[in-house]
Amino acid sequence: MLIVVNTIDEMKIVPTGGALGAEIKGLNLAQPLPSGVVRRIRQALLEHGVIFFRNQKIREEDQVRFTNDFGRAVEHVRKQQPRLIKEILFPPTERRIMKRTQVFNDAIPVE
Repeated sequence: MLIVVNTIDEMKIVPTGGALGAEIKGLNLAQPLPSGVVRRIRQALLEHGVIFFRNQKIREEDQVRFTNDFGRAVEHVRKQQPRLIKEILFPPTERRIMKRTQVFNDAIPVE
């Protein structure tokens, strides 16, 4: 049986009920996103100002791929310990085991 993931039909945008923000459900960010889904995520960001995805199990490479859907990821400007994924900033005191609340990127390019 073929399991289809990351389609517009599976994607739900749920406003937080506050002044801004929406949760996006029904997507697996560990898998590539079709261009139509990326366009809808971008539109949701413009409409709601902040978007978030709960309970995602993604690797660093997945986060960089997702970022590249919205513009080219670049190496973070702060010097860091040597690492394989240079586009993600890990503060020196942070453990390498990422919890879902630790994924944050303050340098997403907007085209």
